Amino acid sequence: MELVYRGREIAFEEVCGIFLDPLLVEQLKKSIQEYELMKQDEAKYCIS
Repeated sequence: MELVYRGREIAFEEVCGIFLDPLLVEQLKKSIQEYELMKQDEAKYCIS
């Protein structure tokens, strides 16, 4: 995910770091990674 703030590209984690507890950010990142892996697995089953 790309976000632009004041002409500078910032990472999703930077945005979360401003508003959220760092531990919460780590959990969120892990959840996103797991979701991405799950989507990839589903795509494999659809293709075959």
